[in-house]
Amino acid sequence: MADVQSVCAVEPDAMWAALWVTLAGTGMRPGEALALAWRHVDLEAATITVERTVTDAAGGGKTIGDTTKTGRARVVPVGPGVVEALRTWRREAGATGLWRIRPDELIWPSVSDPHKAVSARGVSTAWHAACERVGVAH
Repeated sequence: MADVQSVCAVEPDAMWAALWVTLAGTGMRPGEALALAWRHVDLEAATITVERTVTDAAGGGKTIGDTTKTGRARVVPVGPGVVEALRTWRREAGATGLWRIRPDELIWPSVSDPHKAVSARGVSTAWHAACERVGVAH
């Protein structure tokens, strides 16, 4: 967790910082986090409802599935660090007038298509760059 805190402390992009903190603070699978829409997050109750994941699509590519890997939805309690990171990202996205804060919109959308999750490759690239900024092995 100390490495994640180091990475987040210098992460210039609130979206990526929120993703790193959410993954570290919840133990969620990356595909579950990438499938989250704002309606799944209750910042007042400090919970995230995990009910779907990013999966392989028929014919290649990725899609957002209807269930999690286990087939069961669950409510994950989150700590103040996750709540604050998500609030910061939501506030920043909202300040720009972006669609990202609508309840059914993805929290971490693809730049090219807001109805698709950011790609695993995009996440990996951003994580490696963040780790390199602070000299943490990735």
